[in-house]
Amino acid sequence: MRTKIRFNLKFKFILMIAFVIVFTAITLTAYFVYSQRSLLIGSAEKKGMDIAKRLANSNDLNVSPQFTDILRNSTENALYEEDVIYSIIYDRNGEILAESGIIDPEVKDYLFYSKPTGSDILL
Repeated sequence: MRTKIRFNLKFKFILMIAFVIVFTAITLTAYFVYSQRSLLIGSAEKKGMDIAKRLANSNDLNVSPQFTDILRNSTENALYEEDVIYSIIYDRNGEILAESGIIDPEVKDYLFYSKPTGSDILL
């Protein structure tokens, strides 16, 4: 005959309190990780848009295929900014006029397949 394992009330109470503490810790950790991730992504997007607007303002009259040297110089200067790893300038049709900092072919392929939309091109 089998004997049943019985837990006393003190052990059940401690187990329940431990479960509540672990559940609360996991929930708070997930919330803080999500909020910090959102904050970092938002900050990076804002900084990227600021740099893009500065590039657009400085090259306002030079965005055409005949000024590729000036545009390439601007993209190379953008790489001096902190956390910038590549810079690309597109024309209105989504064609690349100048690019800098892209060495990895996988990154180039990703950027080629994720060209900006009409609202992204017109800052």
